[in-house]
Amino acid sequence: VIKRSNLVPRSKALVADLLVQLYFSGVQREVPLIDQAEFLIEFYSYCLVDTPRYPSFKWPTIINLILAIGARYGSSNLGHPLTDSDMHEVYFTHARVLGLSESLMFNHSDLMNVQIEGLTCFYLLIVGEINR
Repeated sequence: VIKRSNLVPRSKALVADLLVQLYFSGVQREVPLIDQAEFLIEFYSYCLVDTPRYPSFKWPTIINLILAIGARYGSSNLGHPLTDSDMHEVYFTHARVLGLSESLMFNHSDLMNVQIEGLTCFYLLIVGEINR
């Protein structure tokens, strides 16, 4: 059972920082879905406080999708030692529990919904599960 309090990896801030940097250095240039400056401000303020506040309830979903993509990119393209081969699946599972639902696809869309859908599509593409 996954508890909601454990879904964003605050205790592994260094690994999360590496994965975010891998995402922005390798993926964001090709598929610019996220405002990098705004995201990094929110991400680092989240990592530095004891009781984090999210800019939106959708933000933890976005960060876990970025971590999943960064982990996949780091393990498959770079062979980075801190990104083991199934770490990306853990982050994607967290994103699914936090905010990926069928109702998301059919509710009124806002920018974060579009970002979540785009990141999800990109993740499924790079792991070879685009038929999902």
